[in-house]
Amino acid sequence: GAQGDFTGIGNLGTVTYSRRLYGGWWARGGAGFQLVNLRGVHPDGVAEGIADLLVHAAIGWRWRVARRWSVAFAGGALYMPNPTIRRTLDFSGLVPTAIFEVAILRD
Repeated sequence: GAQGDFTGIGNLGTVTYSRRLYGGWWARGGAGFQLVNLRGVHPDGVAEGIADLLVHAAIGWRWRVARRWSVAFAGGALYMPNPTIRRTLDFSGLVPTAIFEVAILRD
């Protein structure tokens, strides 16, 4: 069967926060590109590279744990819509994601 390696190229997104600064719910979403190398597709063993769009979204909760620290957790998904990759790898294109973030805050 075919196998694939995923390499991120770039990702651009936006983040929104609840009304409380560094506390409460937050959400992240965006899009980017990645390079997918498919192996086992061609009989001669040559890998096929495909540039693919990806979209991502996550929602989570943020706590201000001290005057200068913030901790956040989020869960979401990354989706690769390219049908060639999904069909070749027998893959839905959906990858669950988890985010853990620690921030040092400035006054």
